[in-house]
Amino acid sequence: MLLGQDLPGPLPTYASYRVLVATWMVFSLVLGTVYRGNLTAAMTLPKYPKRIETVQELVKGVDRINMPPYGADHKESYKRSGSRVLRAVGELIQIVETIEGIGRALKNRREAHADDLHYLQQVTTQDYTSRGGKELLYVGKQNIFASPSAWPVPHDAPYTDHINHVMLRVIEASMRG
Repeated sequence: MLLGQDLPGPLPTYASYRVLVATWMVFSLVLGTVYRGNLTAAMTLPKYPKRIETVQELVKGVDRINMPPYGADHKESYKRSGSRVLRAVGELIQIVETIEGIGRALKNRREAHADDLHYLQQVTTQDYTSRGGKELLYVGKQNIFASPSAWPVPHDAPYTDHINHVMLRVIEASMRG
């Protein structure tokens, strides 16, 4: 049955042969159904392009990186960098307003928008997520720019997390204000 062959003549009347043939028929039916189902599923699933996650992939994958006005300092810094990748990032950066940059990145697959990580995560979740939960934009894993800051705090101080949270808000507010 599995190979589309017919049975050769009359079947023996012994019970063991009938069990063997019945088992073979059930096995053939299950295997054929599973194979066709998996083949159909594999052929109908959409193929999505690989996501850009690192700065190196960003340089290779886009023609332009949109950045808000506070990114002008970053652009000049990257152009003078000793890293070949960061110099390429500096050449790709175009200064635009945040809303314009996000809109351009949404329309054109060869453009990206760089901004503060927490801001992008919030905007993507609030404004660029469908009702079904599918995000129209995504945030890459690697940061283009970091804004490190340090405060002398005693080791294992219980208020360290609160200070980190407050300082992050201060840094983000100064970038927008």
